[in-house]
Amino acid sequence: MLAASLTVKHLPSDAEARIAEFSELIATAISNVEAHADLAASRARLVAAGDDERRRVVRDLHDGAQQRLVHTVIMLKLARRALPPGTEPTSGLMSEALDHAERAMTALRELAHGIMPAVLTGGGLHAAVTTLSSRSPARRATARSSPPRSRFPAGRRTTGPPRRPGAERPARLSRLRSAASRR
Repeated sequence: MLAASLTVKHLPSDAEARIAEFSELIATAISNVEAHADLAASRARLVAAGDDERRRVVRDLHDGAQQRLVHTVIMLKLARRALPPGTEPTSGLMSEALDHAERAMTALRELAHGIMPAVLTGGGLHAAVTTLSSRSPARRATARSSPPRSRFPAGRRTTGPPRRPGAERPARLSRLRSAASRR
């Protein structure tokens, strides 16, 4: 690095050391930016690889096990229809087997959707969480027993010990004071 002055005065004696420190600082900053970019690219690759693997698992479930279960359900329905009248014990067993196969197919479908739900890929995380919470039995039980929302103003805590009025003001003032002292 080269340093020059437009005046006749000489540069301070520590100018060379200060310039060297400054150039090291710039080199470190450039290195940090490059490392941050590399880290972001690495994270993006990991997320993409995870998504690809999830899609593969869902496809394998759909093309393999789920199709076999569908075939089993169809065959059980056909077999139940083919039974002659008056074979109640066999018909009952057939109905039970059909019920188990249908529940297994439903569970497998839910598992596949749980691995890569369409609402997550289409609507994003907010839509996926909303859909999941709407299916939750805990939410329905809580919704019946919870007080009306209008009772609690927006931004007010509804759990924990009550705060005294103006409790946030001293903390806000101390943050402002510390920010002003740094300037």
